[in-house]
Amino acid sequence: MSSLQVIEKNVLRDSLLSLSDVTDIVGAGNASRILWEYTPQVGSVPLPYINLINQGGGYANDAQRQDSDSIWRVVGNTSDMPTAEALASAIGQLHRLDPIVANVSEAECYTWITEIMPEFYTQLIQKQPVYEVGGIYRLRLVIV
Repeated sequence: MSSLQVIEKNVLRDSLLSLSDVTDIVGAGNASRILWEYTPQVGSVPLPYINLINQGGGYANDAQRQDSDSIWRVVGNTSDMPTAEALASAIGQLHRLDPIVANVSEAECYTWITEIMPEFYTQLIQKQPVYEVGGIYRLRLVIV
């Protein structure tokens, strides 16, 4: 069995890839620019891209079955405001979306993904603006 964090990452990635507004911006399938926990050196991955960052949680341990309850930061990075707005809207579609578990044999849907807090930040990297958009999301799964 895969680790819980790998299972959840795969579910979140598949859920994002199920949204055409996301794939229109960051690509689809293995060619998509959806990264897990790690952002390569500036410039090695073209903007825009999405990072999936586990913020906490794990096994719920409150029932006889194995449930997970975790918080993830899903953040898109881009260099221009129109793409930032489109990416924020695309990522925001995760709210109340049933997790896509079709490609993950170890998990079933417990309840929909919920947005806890939206994010929109601007920072300068090498004197160029980079917009970070997305939010903090709660993911709950039944682990089988």
